[in-house]
Amino acid sequence: MKEVGVDPDSYCYATLIEGLCNNNRSDLGYGVLQDCRTRSVPLDVYAYTVVIRGFCNEMELDKAESVFSEMEKLGLVPDVYIYCALVHGYCKSRNLDKALSIHDSMLSRGIETNCVIVSCILHCLDEMGRASEVVATFEKIKESGLYLDGVAYNIVFYSLCKLGKLDEAVGMLEELKSMHINLDIIHYTTLINGYCLKEKLDAAYSIFKEMEEQGFKPDVVTYNVLAIGMSRNHRYCETIDLLSYMDSQAVKPNSTTHKIIIEGLCSLGKVEEAEAHFNGLKDKSVEIYSAMVNSYCKMNCLREAYDLFQDMKTRGIKPDVFAYKVILEGLLNGRQEMIALDLYNEMSLKGMTPGATLNRRIQKAIMMQFHQ
Repeated sequence: MKEVGVDPDSYCYATLIEGLCNNNRSDLGYGVLQDCRTRSVPLDVYAYTVVIRGFCNEMELDKAESVFSEMEKLGLVPDVYIYCALVHGYCKSRNLDKALSIHDSMLSRGIETNCVIVSCILHCLDEMGRASEVVATFEKIKESGLYLDGVAYNIVFYSLCKLGKLDEAVGMLEELKSMHINLDIIHYTTLINGYCLKEKLDAAYSIFKEMEEQGFKPDVVTYNVLAIGMSRNHRYCETIDLLSYMDSQAVKPNSTTHKIIIEGLCSLGKVEEAEAHFNGLKDKSVEIYSAMVNSYCKMNCLREAYDLFQDMKTRGIKPDVFAYKVILEGLLNGRQEMIALDLYNEMSLKGMTPGATLNRRIQKAIMMQFHQ
């Protein structure tokens, strides 16, 4: 443009700044902004908004705050979009106190919050495991009369399920329906998981059937969640029946599914069927191997468990911490301390630790060997 004698106007510069910041080149975008300021090119708040938002997206929060301070010194009044970018950035970095401080500052200046900012704060609380605060914050804001969209409702719905407040969660689903917000597989699966955690398997299964009646086809995650709930409550026959039904619905199983099947069959005493299922799998993950090893250990088939553990390594599948814990617990329970110590040393060389409880048992085994 400059070569042909066309002078860029403020709109052109703002577009360039936005394009750079949207493509993770906020430093360059800010450089253009500073150049415009030194040459008195008129730029409005929006140019600063995109730079601050860019730095926040790149998690350069100190730079975002610096630009914010600079803007205020120039007499430009920050708008809700700038505050939204800063709140989102600090929530993303799990610095909730800072995010709330910025939100309070925004409100003290008479700038109204919105559902996007609220949802961001609720999501951060949820990610930090503060489900009860999610619900309390939502109720407080809802009482203020602020419009809250489906995103905020969904976050609270998931928190209610985590807290085991399933009646309230069902009530929220009805609210979502009244708002003409379509429910999806995730809503139903979350509710099923909530009932499973409360050991209300019949209610969980009823939701599963309702889901199908409403035209939703359960996916592998839904089947796994319900199957795990049934297995934990020793309803192994129903678990196997459910997964057989899943197969009839052409839903492809994953590693978690195969793990449930193997452990379920072994719990029913159908070891040969579990072995046949395991051997019939072409691609076996460390999770699947661990399930079979764990099942052997529970049946005190320690030779089979140890051989399978070694076979896993021979095939190039690296055992994770859980795999080592499974075989170590089995060996210690079977009074095979020497073999357990060898595997413990192998695990330690890889920089892994089995956890405090198992570690104490290992140390006790070492002392016993020393005194012998």
